[in-house]
Amino acid sequence: MNNDFLILTKFNITSLNIILKSIQIRDIFDILLTSFLIYFLFWFLNKTKSLRAIFIAFGVFLLYILTYFLNFSLTYKILQTLVGSFFVILIIIFQDEIKRIFYFINIKKRDVQEFSKHFIEDLVTAVFKMAEQKTGALIVIPGHEVISPHTTGGLSLNADFSIPLILSIFDDSSPGHDGAIILEGHKIKEFSVHLPLSNDIEQLAGFGTRHRAGLGISEKTDCLTIIVSEERGTVSLAQNGKLKIVKEKDELKREIEDFIKNLPAHKPVVTKNLFKAFFKSHLWFFLASVAFSSFIWLVTSYPSLGIIQKNFSVPVQLINVNPNVNITDLKPIEVVATFSGREQDFNLLGESSLKVIIDLKKFDLADKEYVVVRLKKEDIIYPKSLNLVDFTPEIVSFKIKK
Repeated sequence: MNNDFLILTKFNITSLNIILKSIQIRDIFDILLTSFLIYFLFWFLNKTKSLRAIFIAFGVFLLYILTYFLNFSLTYKILQTLVGSFFVILIIIFQDEIKRIFYFINIKKRDVQEFSKHFIEDLVTAVFKMAEQKTGALIVIPGHEVISPHTTGGLSLNADFSIPLILSIFDDSSPGHDGAIILEGHKIKEFSVHLPLSNDIEQLAGFGTRHRAGLGISEKTDCLTIIVSEERGTVSLAQNGKLKIVKEKDELKREIEDFIKNLPAHKPVVTKNLFKAFFKSHLWFFLASVAFSSFIWLVTSYPSLGIIQKNFSVPVQLINVNPNVNITDLKPIEVVATFSGREQDFNLLGESSLKVIIDLKKFDLADKEYVVVRLKKEDIIYPKSLNLVDFTPEIVSFKIKK
């Protein structure tokens, strides 16, 4: 078996003591940051109905880690090939979700327009009147997220909302009756808009293209979509990728009012109270993300938590050199330094992380042709996560030609 796996199987109280002594503040922040990322990823993918696929992807990744620890060479090599193209596959599969993430975190959120009670009553009346006449209709009330990146076509109208106008738009003889209208406050901003189609076969069983479009835009943004079926004369609502039939006027009115209340006008999406409420309602989900992040940190970091020492050849650099002076015969050009720290700290070292700096401004070089410098620990630059144990030689010399 892999040595790392043998180390993990020996986990006991002594091991826990080693972890508690070795863990640093930055490790805690590292785990918490990873937890937030995992939490947001799982929450978003659950909202967009992609969670099942991502669980499968994580299962493959965990199997890949397990085969490494168990030293299953054949399975490991097969999974290694798959994991090599893992992120490319994810980008292809979840390209729509990735686009929405960038739209979602976009600072420039649209302001939600206010809707009066009279307007809502007129809207409900118009919807159920079309349902009685079996006139198909598709009405989108945007939330905070901009819907334009997901729509095509459409004609600008910017007309005041009225029952006769909306009935004429969705009349069978109207050239734009098959599209959707976009409401902006008390105005019909656009009509004959084409929306993205949903592929949720389970929810869409028995429904047509208009319902596919209404559900599709609700999967990609936080809008509320009202759908009137011309075949059945029923009214449906689509929100957050969920489709439901509304049978009564009061129910539709209540759903619209609740939707608008959850999107306060002219306020950003995330307020302090909303942030608290959001995490309170998803507390167990977040705790699971913390546990998962801690497990990943334990698997990747525990085998290398012990303090080790390593030697490095550290280059010597002279700074603040007078342009009229020529420095020659620098000896030595490198210093061998011994550092102590955790293995993962050494793994993070870059090429320029270690250097010896000699500042010539600190020395009186007048009338000198040969200079000898005794190095101090302060002259050696290295990451704070490491400790300098020793270095040799302590003397650096060079010649000066003017």
